[in-house]
Amino acid sequence: MCGISGIVSPISKKHQLVTQSIEEIAHRGPDEQGFYLGENCTLGMCRLAILDVAHGQQPSFNTNKSIVSVFNGEIYNFRELQQLLRMQGVNVDFFGDSALIPYLYEAYGSDFPQLLQGMFAIAVYDVERDKLVLVRDRLGKKPLWYSPNKGIFAFSSELKGLFKLGIRKEIETNNLEEYLHFGYINSPRSAYRNVFQVPPASIMILRDNQISISEYWSTSDSKEISISFPEAVEETERLLRQAVKSRLVSERPIGAFLSGGIDSTIVTALMQEESESRVHSFSIGFSDPKFDETRFSRQIAEVIGTIHHEKVIQPQPELILNELGKMLDQPFADSSIIPTYLLSKFAKEKLVVALSGDGGDEAFGGYERYRAGLLLNTINPILALNPSRFFPANRIENQRIRKLLKHSDKKTPKERYRGFQTLLDNRDISYLLNPELFEHSVSDYFDLIWNSLPTEKLLRKMQEMDFKTYLPGDLMYKVDISSMANSLEVRSPFLDFRVVEFGLSLPNRFKVRNRESKFILREIAKKHAPAKFMNRPKMGFAIPRGRWLREELRTMVWDVLLDDTSRNRGWYQQENLRRLLIRHQSGIQLDSTIWPIFMLELWARNWID
Repeated sequence: MCGISGIVSPISKKHQLVTQSIEEIAHRGPDEQGFYLGENCTLGMCRLAILDVAHGQQPSFNTNKSIVSVFNGEIYNFRELQQLLRMQGVNVDFFGDSALIPYLYEAYGSDFPQLLQGMFAIAVYDVERDKLVLVRDRLGKKPLWYSPNKGIFAFSSELKGLFKLGIRKEIETNNLEEYLHFGYINSPRSAYRNVFQVPPASIMILRDNQISISEYWSTSDSKEISISFPEAVEETERLLRQAVKSRLVSERPIGAFLSGGIDSTIVTALMQEESESRVHSFSIGFSDPKFDETRFSRQIAEVIGTIHHEKVIQPQPELILNELGKMLDQPFADSSIIPTYLLSKFAKEKLVVALSGDGGDEAFGGYERYRAGLLLNTINPILALNPSRFFPANRIENQRIRKLLKHSDKKTPKERYRGFQTLLDNRDISYLLNPELFEHSVSDYFDLIWNSLPTEKLLRKMQEMDFKTYLPGDLMYKVDISSMANSLEVRSPFLDFRVVEFGLSLPNRFKVRNRESKFILREIAKKHAPAKFMNRPKMGFAIPRGRWLREELRTMVWDVLLDDTSRNRGWYQQENLRRLLIRHQSGIQLDSTIWPIFMLELWARNWID
């Protein structure tokens, strides 16, 4: 795992800027640095050495050094690709994956990413053609930011690295509206003017100051198959085992994140079965039992036979948020980044690589919103009577029923699903934010993507929507920032694209059945752990956020949102914010509304002021 940065421009200070950029993101690769200084292009990288530790330095070159590359990530099928190149007469005398890239580009041109199995952000510079090629992996696991600016094209693994390349931090306020709705800003946009993300599964080519972007893979290409349930269980487990096994190649200590849920249990169990020695597994929890899964992960670890490490944390939230504020160079409102960051920090004490269960919910229908969307669509005739008039959601104790009622008055599956994903709706934003903040209505990526998906089946549509938005924009950003801040590589077998394609191709009844989500994964998990552990309600990776906002974080939140700095920024309706905080303090649970505004202001103080 690494960090990469580069500039394409005739300016003379390219090397100095790229060096500063790599220093800024050195946490991504603390082991060594490497640079290429060309007439029009300078590339840099910082390396977290995992494969070919002794010889895997970058940048990498082809034989005559007409092609040079820097690379962040892992290519798991590197041995097969080495053999492929040997068959074409290439003298492959190296071990590892990074050295393959210039030769693959030389042989296959811009089609080479289709050969890769892994997670990656790649920059290839074709010296003779003065052409830069940027590539991002299919699921968006590795980030890649860029800015075309007045004859200077700059890119980096993190925004903070991009800013060290001379890119100005000018707020694109209209994109902040997207953040307020969903808690993140999806590719290709960012919170900054003229700063963009290379979309997942995309190739960008820069030549003669012209940019072209094309997609080389899509979830929509996976068609539904006809298969029996036993066959589907067998093939799913085979693909997952293959994905786990390919991710065990490492010269550095490797282990697993184990929450005790279905996905992490399957990954850890398969990892232990494919390992020659006992696997080290890691979990954290909070002292509040509502947010502590360590008892489940401990029991699962005993069954699987891992060497288990757990930590019940009593954190100082203000200190953690101050750390996160310096990391989050893009506004981000998913509070589960806190336990993700703390788990990465804990695991880093013994590991350099960790396997996780990320992606199982998206590929195999695990989210409650999938079941809720299907249920609401089934009872449309009842919803036409508008039951929320008679049963106001805020008077219902059961959280699941409350969520259903909250969105029951929405007319279409798209509106309902958008509602499930929305943090602040238009009414909240109008109440809390000054209308002058947003100059005009931006194109709505949610509607654009939903309408572009060819499938008419609701579950498949919701899954694909998450793969194109929530997964790369929220989950993968969170995991990358949290793990890389601790110089830890996280690998996700469920996000092997072959596993994803197979999961999407399965009939809906194999994923959601009899009010159970991830039905097929439950069957696989029961082979490796007692059924009683797999049938418990999903907890999620949450924090006691409501209590923190009333107690540990009360002073910080009130100061940040209501002080002169916040008032002078002119973004917020201060009195309405004050009323919101008072209501939450009185016991009304409003943390889901307060948190996005709080994190927005925290971001502004760290990255704009």
